Amino acid sequence: MEAHDQTRAEAFERVERELAFMSLIQPTYVLFHYPKPVILDDRVDWNVWRFHDCRDYVWEQAYSEEGWAPIEDYLTIIRKENPHVKIMFEHRSDLVTDGQLERCYRWVEQLLSEPDESTSSNNSI
Repeated sequence: MEAHDQTRAEAFERVERELAFMSLIQPTYVLFHYPKPVILDDRVDWNVWRFHDCRDYVWEQAYSEEGWAPIEDYLTIIRKENPHVKIMFEHRSDLVTDGQLERCYRWVEQLLSEPDESTSSNNSI
């Protein structure tokens, strides 16, 4: 577990350095890839989401942590810094249904339009 904690801490430190640099150069947009491995909820069927390489993910149960990555918290922080932020999703449209994608878009839109509160206990995807 300590190796995972160290890897995660190093990944967050790299992201913080990059975001600090981005605030200096003020780019039009930033393409952000979530650090791997991602933590996958083992109650969800991930077959269509393209996690083929086992180095790219860790099952939540095996990682001994509750919940998903705090995406809601991340979006809240991003929205506070830039209320006009645009979010771009990468996905394989042949593997995700229009309904799943629309639910994802509505969920993010709701998070970005909520008052400045974290909603990490209210995952809806």
